[in-house]
Amino acid sequence: MFGDAQQEAQSKLALGMTPSEYAPNTLYGLPARVAAFYPAEQRTVLFTPASEAELTTNALGGAVTTRGLTMHFCPEGHYTPVSKPGSEPCRRVNVSIPGQPALAVISWPG
Repeated sequence: MFGDAQQEAQSKLALGMTPSEYAPNTLYGLPARVAAFYPAEQRTVLFTPASEAELTTNALGGAVTTRGLTMHFCPEGHYTPVSKPGSEPCRRVNVSIPGQPALAVISWPG
C-alpha cells in the first residue's frame, strides 16, 4: 500500500499514525481531523453490548468503571415502555434499527 517498509513507516509518521505522535490537525494547509484504527484482527473488543452483564464486566472479565455516566441496557427486539416498563431510555418506539439488536444507552449531563 505504501511501498517498501521504510516508505510505509515514513508515510505513517507523516499521517500521525505513530502511537507516540499526535495526529495532525492540518492536511495540505487546511484544518483536518484524522482518526485511524488498527485492523480488526489487531483490536480487542471490550464492549459489544450483548447482555446487561457487560455494563458491569467487560469482555475480558474486568470491571467496567464509569464516572458521570448513566448506562442502560436495551435487550434486543421491539417493545414500548407500556409493554416493557423501564425501557424508556431505549426509545424503541421512536428509533427504528434494522433487526432491533441489543444496545446500550449511555448518557451524561452537559
